[in-house]
Amino acid sequence: MEHIRVNDKVRLEQINPSMAHIIFQTIDRDRDFLKQWLPFINYTWHIEDTQAFIESLGSKGNKGDLVFTIDRTGNGTVVSSPTLKGAAEQLVDTYATAYEFFPALPGGAVDPGDTWADTIQFTSNRAGGETETTSTYLYTLVGDTLVDGKTLLHITYTGENETEGTALNQGMEMMTSMSGDVEGLVLWDPARSLMVHTEGSVELDGTLEMPGSGMPAMTLAVSGAGKAYLQGG
Repeated sequence: MEHIRVNDKVRLEQINPSMAHIIFQTIDRDRDFLKQWLPFINYTWHIEDTQAFIESLGSKGNKGDLVFTIDRTGNGTVVSSPTLKGAAEQLVDTYATAYEFFPALPGGAVDPGDTWADTIQFTSNRAGGETETTSTYLYTLVGDTLVDGKTLLHITYTGENETEGTALNQGMEMMTSMSGDVEGLVLWDPARSLMVHTEGSVELDGTLEMPGSGMPAMTLAVSGAGKAYLQGG
């Protein structure tokens, strides 16, 4: 089995189903200590819970491509989306990639310092539930910038994101509510009418509830950053 040796006493191995027993024993033995930092401890009472979690981490069953079109003003339309299983189904929202990937462009000419706003709303079905997302963006044309000999438009954006969703995890309903801030930038090539680079970050806070568990709502905090660029751009 492939592993990474940290030192003479510690090594890292990829998780696999044969580890379920020892992982569950560790959780059950140190439950009071671990639950201070790991909220899922409160929902792991049987070895079957651990087995199901390990199985959900695999990519088996994931198939298909995300295909979407974008019109001249940046509005996206999903043509087809992949079928996801396990953890990927719960964590990856392909619709968000399609609808939020491309900046909405203004309806006419703008000058440096000008701003324009856009609101994106969409519903996606995944993990046996439904997620409704609303994002509002304020774009600002900063001006021209020169990259590899090409004159590009530098556009920044700030905004807010709100997400309300339900999902099924091992047959139990989960309800999430998240909101927070987003910001980033876009480099646009006006000569080719193409986005050649985008990067952004998000900071969200919210709650996770599992009504059937009898446990109180858990507080969530999500942050992340990403970049995309045009290959050969």
